[in-house]
Amino acid sequence: MTQQERKQNIISVIADEDTVLGFRLAGVQNSIAVDVESQNAAEQIEAAAAKIISLYGEDGSGLLILTEGVYDFMDRNNILKKFRPLHGITLVQVPDKSGSKGVAKQKLAKLFEEAIGVAMKK
Repeated sequence: MTQQERKQNIISVIADEDTVLGFRLAGVQNSIAVDVESQNAAEQIEAAAAKIISLYGEDGSGLLILTEGVYDFMDRNNILKKFRPLHGITLVQVPDKSGSKGVAKQKLAKLFEEAIGVAMKK
C-alpha cells in the first residue's frame, strides 16, 4: 500500500475518553482523547489537531468525528480554521458523554438530507 493510499478514507476521532473508547472498540484506530474541562485543554486539542492534520496530509480524505464539546472548544479558540486547507476531510459532530446539545443532530440530519435527498423528521 502506497503512502497516498494510506491517506485515503481515514476515519479519526477527537473526543472525551469515553467516546474515544467506544470508537476504538468499533475499530477506529485514529482516536485521540482530550479533556475540554482541564486546565491544559488548549494544549491537548492543539496537539490532537496537529496529529490529525499530519495524518491526513494535504491530499488525504476521510471523516473527522468531533464531540460537540470538542467542536465548540475548537471553534471558540480558532483551532477549527486549521482544518480548512484539508478539503478532503468531512467534519462531523456527535454528542459526547453528557448528551446532545442538539447541534450534532441538526448537522447530521442536514448531512443525511444532502447525501440522499430525504429529510430526517421526528
